[in-house]
Amino acid sequence: MKKIFFIFWVLICGQSFGQNFDEKEVSFWDLSKTFKLSGTFTSPKGLKNYPVAVLISGSGQTDRDETLGKHKIFKDLAEYLSNNGIGVLRYDDRGGFKSAGPKTVNSTTQELAQDVVAAVKFIKKELKIKKIGLIGHSEGGGIGPIVASEVKNLDFFVSLAGPGVSGREILIQQNKDIYLESGVPAEHVEHFIKDFFEPMLSDVVLEKDSISKADNIKKLGENYQKKYKAENFVLGMTTNSANIPLIMKQLNNPWFISFIKYNPQEYWKNIKTRTLALNGDLDIQVNAKVNLAAIENQKNKHIKTKLLKNHNHLFQVAKTGNLQEYYKLKEGISKETLIEIKNFIIGK
Repeated sequence: MKKIFFIFWVLICGQSFGQNFDEKEVSFWDLSKTFKLSGTFTSPKGLKNYPVAVLISGSGQTDRDETLGKHKIFKDLAEYLSNNGIGVLRYDDRGGFKSAGPKTVNSTTQELAQDVVAAVKFIKKELKIKKIGLIGHSEGGGIGPIVASEVKNLDFFVSLAGPGVSGREILIQQNKDIYLESGVPAEHVEHFIKDFFEPMLSDVVLEKDSISKADNIKKLGENYQKKYKAENFVLGMTTNSANIPLIMKQLNNPWFISFIKYNPQEYWKNIKTRTLALNGDLDIQVNAKVNLAAIENQKNKHIKTKLLKNHNHLFQVAKTGNLQEYYKLKEGISKETLIEIKNFIIGK
């Protein structure tokens, strides 16, 4: 995983299951019919009237399996569900792998949501299936409510570590949690957030000229270093002017700007689809306490929330939730998580 200021890529990992499902390659047009998305459809053997879940990936340019190292999150999730009577459509993000179109970094959150709408329409029209729902992970869990507001009669929605607050709030809390977990003193983290990170996020949105934006971020870093030069080495390196090109590449793009601005709370408030919001208590990328509380505060009778103990952002059984731990753990997505999702979809 690249070393970046914000970490919002979400991945779960591998288990193997006996195969009691059929699998086929599919492709479908985006809503504008200008490019095609490529994916895999798995369906339970011997069943006719089964529900189908569309998987919605987290941020970053991911393949249909949401591959991270040796782990393949969506592949494992799809195969488990299809072994248990549930069809699944998973697809490569637009602009990558076998899917055409603009890359995700050049697309807004709202545009990515339209690809999910296109997937639902494909299942209805081409596969002739009526009982359709969504499973979104991380950013995908925030995209799901957008889709549910546009598509009538969805059967279910499962949010896995989905955001309940704005992208801006997600990134601020995420950086706090990650730096604190890595041992940076709390006072130093607060200085970094207040004097550099928060104003940088504001500037990314408000300043339209890229050269001015880079200059402003450089000044923020210089002022931070001058004011807190004796503080944490990692934060000093992060704010160094030598990192400006990397910061601009990561932050100055349509996706990042739309993500900062997007607030899912109105969508959560008005969602009428039967919904399960799952989060892990060790998640340091999408803070479970903050985001589940925001979802619960909408007091929407259609939403059920659940906190899984000793689970990280990837829904692995974990000890720390540390980002490096993802790679060290042998087990992928936990059996408890898989059972929760399956039982919710089939109505147990």
